[in-house]
Amino acid sequence: MRGLRSFLGLLAILIAMGAYLYFVESKRTPGADEEKKEKVFAVEAGVIDEITIKAESGSTTTLRKSGSEWQVVAPTAAPADGAEISGLTMNLASLEQERVIDENPADVKEFGLAEPRVEVTFKSGGQEQKLLIGGKTPTGGDVYARTAASPKVFLIASYLDATFNWQLTDPATSRSDQAAIEGLLARIDGLQMKSVEPVDPEGLSRHGLDKPAASVTIGTGSGRATLLVGSPSEDGSVYAKDASRPEVFMIEAGLLDDLKRDAGEYRQKDLFDARAFNTTRVEIARAGQTTVYEKTTVKTPDGKEEQKWQRIAPSAGEVDGAALDSLLATITGARAESFVETAPAGGQTELALTLAFDGGKTERVTFAKSGSDAYAVREGTAGAARILPSIIDDIIKALPEPAAPAGGQAP
Repeated sequence: MRGLRSFLGLLAILIAMGAYLYFVESKRTPGADEEKKEKVFAVEAGVIDEITIKAESGSTTTLRKSGSEWQVVAPTAAPADGAEISGLTMNLASLEQERVIDENPADVKEFGLAEPRVEVTFKSGGQEQKLLIGGKTPTGGDVYARTAASPKVFLIASYLDATFNWQLTDPATSRSDQAAIEGLLARIDGLQMKSVEPVDPEGLSRHGLDKPAASVTIGTGSGRATLLVGSPSEDGSVYAKDASRPEVFMIEAGLLDDLKRDAGEYRQKDLFDARAFNTTRVEIARAGQTTVYEKTTVKTPDGKEEQKWQRIAPSAGEVDGAALDSLLATITGARAESFVETAPAGGQTELALTLAFDGGKTERVTFAKSGSDAYAVREGTAGAARILPSIIDDIIKALPEPAAPAGGQAP
C-alpha cells in the first residue's frame, strides 16, 4: 500500500504542476470546447481479445485474452497485469480525435507517420484494426496519429503516448530494490516547481526538452503521468515539463541525477529471496551430483514436534542441522555487486543451488567463474549478477560432507 500511496501522490503532484492552467481555462466561455469529438474506433473494451504493440524501442509484444484472463504470448509467455491491460483496452475503445489535421495528406512523413514510432494492432471478434502513432506537435500537447484503414491524420492527446507505447520489460524477472524505488518515489513525491516559464514553442529545444535528458512515467491502473527533464538552468535548477501540457518549469537538479542512475542500482541485489529460517528444501548440484536436503517435522522421545533436516538424495541419511543452517546463512546472504547483460562465454560452472521456501516457492541460482571474475545467474531473471569470487568459495566451504556411496565411505 505504501507504494500505491506514493504513486497516487506523484500523480497528484504532476497534475498540480499544471494547476495554474485551470485558472486560465476556467475563464473561457462555457461550451467553447464542448463540441463532440469523433471516436477513432467503434469498439467496446470488453470485446478486444488480442493486442500487439510495436513500441518505440522496436520491441514487439503480443497479449492475448483467454477467458477473462490476459497473457503475454510473445516474445515470451508470461502473465499480464490485468489492470494495465484493462487501461489499455479502455483507452483504445474511448480514443478520440482531438482534431483532424488532413483528411487525405499527400505525404505523412512530416507527421512522423511514414515510419510510425508506435503501432498498436488489436483484434475483436476476428476483426483486426491498427493505430499508428507518429511525432508530437511542436507544443508537445498532442500526437499525430492515423489508422491503417484511413489516410486521415488526426491528433490524439499526448498523455496517451505512454499508454500505447507499451513494451514487455522483464515479466516477473528483474526483481527491484524496494528501498531504492521508495526513495526515488519519495523524492518525486516532494517535488516542487521553482518557477514557471512563459509558453514558447521554441522553448522545448532551448530548454533541452525536445530530446529530454531523462523522463519518468508513473502509472496507477489506466492512469499515466510523464515528467520530462531537460537541460540545466542558470541558477542550477533543471528545466522540466509535464508531457501532456505545454508549460515549462524549473525543478531541483538532484532529481535528474537520480533518474540517470544505472538501472542496476534499482535492482534487488540479494541473489535469493529465501532466508535461512523459512527455507524447507535445498538442492545442490555440483560436480555431476545433486544432493538434496529437506526439513521435516519429527516427534521427539517426549512426544513434542520439532523440525529437523534430513538428506534425501543421493541417499537418505542424517545431517548436521547446525551445518545446514550455517550453509543457508551463507547462501541467502550472497549479494550482487553489479549486473551485466550476459555472463562471459566459456566460464566454469561451480555449482547450482535451488531453494524451496514459504510453502512452495522455489528459486535457482547458478554460480560460475570466468578468470578472476565470478557471476551468478538467477533462473527466470534477465542478465547475470557480477559477484565477489569469495562468495562461491564460502558456499563451497560451508557445504556439508558429501553422502557416502552405497556400501562405502564418504571421500
